[in-house]
Amino acid sequence: MNKLSIVTKWILLICFIFIILILAFIFKGNITGNLFLPKSEDNITIGIIAPLTGPLSVFGNSITSGVLMAKEDINDPHLNIIFEDDAGNYNQALNAATKLIELDNVDVVLNFGSASSQAITPYLNDKNIYQFAITMDSSIVSKNKNAIIIYPTNYYEAKAISNYFKDKNANIGILYSNVQTHTDEIVFIRENLLSINNITYIDKIEMTDNDFKTIVAKLKNQNIDYLIVLLYPAHLKLFLEEKIKQDYKIDLVGNMNFNSVDYNLIPNNSVFVTMPIYFEDNSILENLLNKNYNITNEKVDKYIFAYSYDNINVIYKSQKNKLTKEDLINKQFEGISGIIKITDRGYIDPDLVMGKIRNGKLNPI
Repeated sequence: MNKLSIVTKWILLICFIFIILILAFIFKGNITGNLFLPKSEDNITIGIIAPLTGPLSVFGNSITSGVLMAKEDINDPHLNIIFEDDAGNYNQALNAATKLIELDNVDVVLNFGSASSQAITPYLNDKNIYQFAITMDSSIVSKNKNAIIIYPTNYYEAKAISNYFKDKNANIGILYSNVQTHTDEIVFIRENLLSINNITYIDKIEMTDNDFKTIVAKLKNQNIDYLIVLLYPAHLKLFLEEKIKQDYKIDLVGNMNFNSVDYNLIPNNSVFVTMPIYFEDNSILENLLNKNYNITNEKVDKYIFAYSYDNINVIYKSQKNKLTKEDLINKQFEGISGIIKITDRGYIDPDLVMGKIRNGKLNPI
């Protein structure tokens, strides 16, 4: 009788432990086997990793504004947003992702930039976390099976710049920030242009470089007709200011970061990659920008703002409607950045155009 009692107790204890483990697994949010479903029936928690401080803070400010405005317009008390600052730094981005996953238990991570993407994408893949990224680095969709990019990748920006030169026979120089997305972009540009244009000069800027006096003086001695400029906003502003000081006259062809600086610094007839939203009478966007979510005195970049706003809306709809990544492929969403269609590659096919500066104003070409 005692033996039976002991066996019964052990069976009950094992059953109790098994039940506890099952309950813990359920509450951890993994019991469904679907990585894209919210960990709670009601709450949706999105972690944001962005450069809220540092040289890229103009982007962080634009992202914050877009995210908060989207949250307000969605108007669901069960939608939670947690911001983490990576200051554009690899290690800080990884630390931020670790906190969001391990401590905050977020459902989705939205991050910005190539440094952040390179840092956190393998980690998010290992943790089976749904990732949206505002980055030009298309490689992340191959590094995280749960990653989606709702933002133009470097291939599309390079394609827009290359197409601008298709009917021109010119000597071209390139000045770029030494980061992976820009070096990848230069590869695309060179492949497209070498047969019809002469790229005679290439110079790179390290993120710590600030001596644009020497850089501009060197450029003035080059025999080039156009200068392709792929710089981060902080570098771009310093370059344009020094260009004015030294009265260096050259036709500039720029990347989307030109949208982030004061147009009055950009010389007439300069052209750069942009999107139709800058030319259209977009009352929705203008009304949103008039709201007071500008957390610093920096200019809000409409481009980054629009994609941040749209990313939050797509994330919310996908989580609310229990959509998997496969469900999102080839599905269309109407956003303030335009029609968003996620291709089977895991990123969007954007509508990019070239704009030209005239007297401080951007005009379509």
